[in-house]
Parts: sequence; structure tokens; C-alpha cells
Amino acid sequence: MSMSSMGFLHIQMLYCRRSEALQKPSSTWKAPVDGWHKANRDAALDPSNGHLGVGIVTRDRMGGVLATKCMHMQGHMEPTAAKALAAYHAVRLSKDVGVANLVLEGDAQNVVHGYCKRQ
Repeated sequence: MSMSSMGFLHIQMLYCRRSEALQKPSSTWKAPVDGWHKANRDAALDPSNGHLGVGIVTRDRMGGVLATKCMHMQGHMEPTAAKALAAYHAVRLSKDVGVANLVLEGDAQNVVHGYCKRQ
């Protein structure tokens, strides 16, 4: 299933505007606007043994945790692909718990730029 076929889920990628894309993401969590939830995600690779880890947390406006997911996979993958995989699973997890409006936040600008080009 592609992100574009996720149905009712509205996704807002942070840093889609060029001026914002050049800024370093904040290390402090910032709440989304009313009516939206935020999913933070990341991926880590160990290329020496082919391990990949993905971590996701979806929060409401008040910072309450709605869902979390931690995944370990085997296989070699490029860092950009791993970050994109983490974004995909963040969207799926958020949809599975009933989130309709999602801000997807992460540190991979190339994944964000790829999404923004499609919009």
C-alpha cells in the first residue's frame, strides 16, 4: 500500500517549504495544531551485520502517547530507504489507531523533499 492510497488520512510533512527544509529540526517536541496528531519516527542501520531498527511514536496535541512501535529487521538498505520505510510505518500505525490528520516529523530531509515533490 502506498502513502497516496491511505484513504482518509491527511498527512502534513514538516519542512515542505524550501526555507523550512534548510533549517535543522528542533530537538524539542512541539505540539501540532488543534485537530492534528504528530508521529515522530526514525530508523537506524548497522550495515556490518544487516540490522535495521525503526522507532515510531504518535502523540496527540497534549503530548499524550496514542501509539508506539519498535521494529527490528534483517537486510541491507540505504539510509534514505530506511527513513522512508519508517515514515511509511508511522503513517500505517497512525491510521490503524484512528488518526485522521497527521503531522509526520523526522530528520530525513530527502524523504520529506521526495514527498513534497509529489504533492
